[in-house]
Amino acid sequence: RGNLVYAYAALRTLLTWKPGRFTVRVDDERIRFTGYSVSVANSRAFGGGMYIAPDAELDDGEFDIVTVGEVGKLRFVGNLPKVFKGTHVDEDEVRVFRAPHLELTASRPFPVYADGEHLTELPATIRALPRALSVLAPAP
Repeated sequence: RGNLVYAYAALRTLLTWKPGRFTVRVDDERIRFTGYSVSVANSRAFGGGMYIAPDAELDDGEFDIVTVGEVGKLRFVGNLPKVFKGTHVDEDEVRVFRAPHLELTASRPFPVYADGEHLTELPATIRALPRALSVLAPAP
């Protein structure tokens, strides 16, 4: 079904969605905001080609943390196609920063997913484990 499945799911969810209050803690810094989501990405794309973190690098030992602040629902929908190009990060309500670990809390329960699998509910502590995966690749 391609990318339309993700767009349909986003629109269906958005109808009843209410922004949450999030706190992202990195070391001693706390970033608090009201908004739609927090994505913690190790790679650039997920979910059928959405470039959620277009500058993410798999081997840099850090996550790209992408927050989407509160905006009107029409503007949110209008910006959805930009995620497939990675240009959503240029919007004022989107913030991107990097960290090797973080703690994430919210004002109400939010599910935590990894690679499409439900892992837990917030709060969560997330750490990058550098060099934790060995990969075999052909010689260049």
